[in-house]
Amino acid sequence: MTITLKLTPEQEHCLRIGVAQQDAQAVREILLQAVDSTVEDLLRSASHKLKEPTLPALLDKIAAELRDAPALSDEAVSRAEIYADHFTDRGMLARRLLGTGRKFSPDRDAVSELMAERAAEEQN
Repeated sequence: MTITLKLTPEQEHCLRIGVAQQDAQAVREILLQAVDSTVEDLLRSASHKLKEPTLPALLDKIAAELRDAPALSDEAVSRAEIYADHFTDRGMLARRLLGTGRKFSPDRDAVSELMAERAAEEQN
């Protein structure tokens, strides 16, 4: 962790003079003042962060709000239903992709390649 000490222009001026004069006591006092104010700021910001809701609290709130939501049927959460729209019309998907990729590879038949790739995935 890196902590930056913020000095007022007056403190910075006095610090420069103390360093130039090799006055360890003056430098120490100025830095201690800066450390004190920095510690206060750090603790103040930490207390504000503690008041923010934590992830577990947010998840509990979401769960409480969804408690009365209707449950999904087994069919609704099956792999076939989740991916149904992806597998129903691959040709259309491939044609949309082809329109986007044609300018990058005009000599390739992206539709055929995509359909062959998907068919190979289904066999595995």
